[in-house]
Amino acid sequence: MTDRSEEYRSKKRAYKREKRRFVTLWKSLGIAFLILSLVLTPVSAAAWVFDHVVALVTGNQLWELHQADPEAVYYTSDYETPEAWQAAKEELQKQISEEGVVLLKNADNALPLAEGTALRLEGGSEAVAAALQQAGFQVTENGETIVAMVNADTKQSHLSPLAELRTAGKIQKLILLVTADADLALWQQIPADGVLYFPVFSDAVAAKILAGLYNPCGSLATSIYLDQAQDWENVYCAAVIAGETVDYANQVSYPLGRGLHYTAFAYSAPKVSFEKDTFAVTVDVKNQGAVAGKEVLQLYVAYPQGKLSLAGFGKTDVLDAGATQTLTVTVEAESLAQGAGEYSFIAAANAHDAANHYLAALGYTPENTQGRMDAAGNSQMVTKWKQPGLLKAAIPQVAEKAPVTGAKNGMKLQDLRGLAFDAPQWEQLLDQLTFYDMVSLVADGGLYLPAVETVNAPGCRVDSGRMKMEAPIAGIALATTWNSDLAYAQGKLSGNWYLDHEIYIVSADRAGLCSTGDVCVSEALVSAQTAGMGEKGIAVANINPIAPAFGSMQEDLTQVSICSDIYYLPAVLELFQKETDPAALWALRDACHRNLYALVNSAAINFVGENTVVATKMPAVVPALMISAVVCWVLFVVFVVFWGKGKEKWKNTQEYLDFKLLRK
Repeated sequence: MTDRSEEYRSKKRAYKREKRRFVTLWKSLGIAFLILSLVLTPVSAAAWVFDHVVALVTGNQLWELHQADPEAVYYTSDYETPEAWQAAKEELQKQISEEGVVLLKNADNALPLAEGTALRLEGGSEAVAAALQQAGFQVTENGETIVAMVNADTKQSHLSPLAELRTAGKIQKLILLVTADADLALWQQIPADGVLYFPVFSDAVAAKILAGLYNPCGSLATSIYLDQAQDWENVYCAAVIAGETVDYANQVSYPLGRGLHYTAFAYSAPKVSFEKDTFAVTVDVKNQGAVAGKEVLQLYVAYPQGKLSLAGFGKTDVLDAGATQTLTVTVEAESLAQGAGEYSFIAAANAHDAANHYLAALGYTPENTQGRMDAAGNSQMVTKWKQPGLLKAAIPQVAEKAPVTGAKNGMKLQDLRGLAFDAPQWEQLLDQLTFYDMVSLVADGGLYLPAVETVNAPGCRVDSGRMKMEAPIAGIALATTWNSDLAYAQGKLSGNWYLDHEIYIVSADRAGLCSTGDVCVSEALVSAQTAGMGEKGIAVANINPIAPAFGSMQEDLTQVSICSDIYYLPAVLELFQKETDPAALWALRDACHRNLYALVNSAAINFVGENTVVATKMPAVVPALMISAVVCWVLFVVFVVFWGKGKEKWKNTQEYLDFKLLRK
C-alpha cells in the first residue's frame, strides 16, 4: 500500500511539472493581460472622452499652433513683475474700501469728530485704537464719546448698556462702526448719533472718516428692512395714493441708495431725450456745502402701473465746494418694457426720496395726506415721458429650416477679429461649423474651450474653480461704491492676473463679479468689471452647472456659455437628441457665435497670424493608454492561443497519461 501511495505522489508531481511547463505560464499571462485589458479599456475610453481633464492634470494642451506669429500679440500685461501687480492691487483695494463706506446716520452733524476728542473705544482691536490716536483722537476709558465696533462677535449684552448710557445722557455721542457680517437686528434700534457701515472694514479708513479727513461717499446697494418680505417703497406709494396708512419708518431702517456726506448736494431738474431705443437723462449735480465730496446720482423710474424701481445711476468726480458736474444716465428702453403709457424719471439721492418726489409730482403732500406721506417731495426732480408705442414685443420667429453646417467657405476665425458681432462675415464662418463642432464648443467641459480646426479657432484654458488657483482679488465689496470706474479698474487688474497665468476665459463666480445688492447696481458694476477684463483679453464665462441653456444667453457679448465638467456627458447626450430640431440648432449656433466672438476678442488669439494653422491634438497619455489597451487585448489573445496549444501538448505527454491512467 505504501508503494502505491508513493507511486501516486511521484506521478502527480510529474503531472504538475509538465502542466507548469506547457500550460501555467501562458494561462497566468493570459489572465494577467485580461485583467489589464479590462482596466485599461474603460480608463482609455474615459481619458479620450475627458481629454480636457487629462490635459489639465498632465499640463498638456489640446491644440497646437503651426507657424505661430510672434508679431500677432494683441494683449499684453500692464505689470512687469508680480510685485508691481500686487502693489496696484493694494492701492485699488484701498480706494474701494474707502469709497464703499456708507454714512447711514449723522444726527445733528455728530460727525466728523473734532480733533483731540476723547474717545472710549468699545469692541475695537488695538489696531483700531492706534489708528484713532494717529488721527488725532485721545483714546481713554473715560471718554464722553463712545465709538463701538459692531461685528459678527458683538452681543446684545454689549450694546444694550451703551444704548442706556446714551438715552440717559451720560455720554455725549454714540458712534457705531458696523461691519457687513454684523447681525442686522442687533444694531438698527440702537439710539446712535452716527452709524458708519463698512462692507470691508479698515481701521485706517474708519479713523480718517471719523476725523473728517475723508468724506464718505458710499451708498447702500440694497434696503435694510426690518420686514424683508415687503417691497416697502412701492407699498408706501400705493398706501399714500389709496388713502391708507403704512408704518414705513418702523419697517425700513435705511432705503436703497442711502448714503450721507459731510456736505450737501443739489440736483437740477432732469432732462430726458430719447434716441435709438435709449433714454438719456441729464442732471446737474452741485456741491452746496463747504467740503469736497462725491455724490451718487440715482435715477428711478415709475412705470405706468405705478411701480417704482432703480433704472440707472452715475457718480460724480470729487466736487469742490460750489462746483457743479453734469451727469448723463442712459437707460435702454428695452429694460423698461412694461407696456405703453406714462413713464416718470426721478432723480433722487435714495429710493425713499424718489418715492416722495414721485408722490409730490402727483400732487401729494404730508399736509393733504394727513401725514401718510412722511416727508415733502420735490416735483421738480420728476420728468414724465409718454410713449404710446414703447417697445412693442417682437413676435418670436419659429425656425423651420436648420442652419447650414460643414460649409467650405475658407474663413478663419482670426479674420473676424475686431469685427462687430453682427458683421455678415460671421454667418459665413458659422456655416463652416459641423454639428460636432457646435456641441463641443458649448458642452465640452469647463476646463478648456476646445480648438476647432474647421474655423481655425485656438483652444483656451478656462478657470471654473477646479484649477485650485487663488482668485486674483477676493473679499473686496464693490456694491456700495456705486462706482463703475472702480469696477472697471478691478476687472482690468483681474484681467492682468489671468493674462499672466495664460487663462483667457473665467467663470463669473471666479471673476469676483459684483453680484449683490439691487439688480441695476449689480448689472452695471458687473458690466464694468467684465469690460475691464475684456480690455486685457479675458472673457467671462456663463457656466451652466447642469446643461447648456443656450436658449437664454447673456446679453453681454463678452460672455460665453459652456457646460460644467461634471455634467459633460448628460449635456452631450441632450444636444445629440436635438440634432434634428431646427430651433435647438439655431440656438446652439447662436451660443457658438457668442463663444467664438469672445474667443477672437480674447488673448487666446495671441500668436495666431495670417498664416497660422490651428491643429487639435490629444495629450500624449491618451493615445498611450489606448495603444496599451489594444496591445493588452492582442497579448491576451496570443497567450490564450499559447495556453490552448500548451494544454494540447501537455495532454499528450507520458506524465499526463500515466497520472490519468493511475487515477482510474
